[in-house]
Amino acid sequence: SETPHMHEMVELVSTKHKDLLQHYEDRAIDYMAGILESGQQRGEVCAGDPLEMATSLYCAMMSFNMPLCMYGAVEEKELQLRSLLEMFFRGLGSRKGEK
Repeated sequence: SETPHMHEMVELVSTKHKDLLQHYEDRAIDYMAGILESGQQRGEVCAGDPLEMATSLYCAMMSFNMPLCMYGAVEEKELQLRSLLEMFFRGLGSRKGEK
């Protein structure tokens, strides 16, 4: 919000360097999928396709990673993120009898 040309920079990168952005997203999702898979093996995360779960998690958290979506007070964004993470932790938590 303090840099007036942020939008132009984001637009430039997203139009001219889509491959770089896709590579970043793929790496982030793969990393999260690995964490989820490890959690499943330990019985801490519910069953499901780790890659699909990671993709959904990444998409839901996108507004916290994109400068164009980072508007409003920091305290408000922190509350939104905290709420989102609490929902995911409850939703991803292992259920009794599930392997």
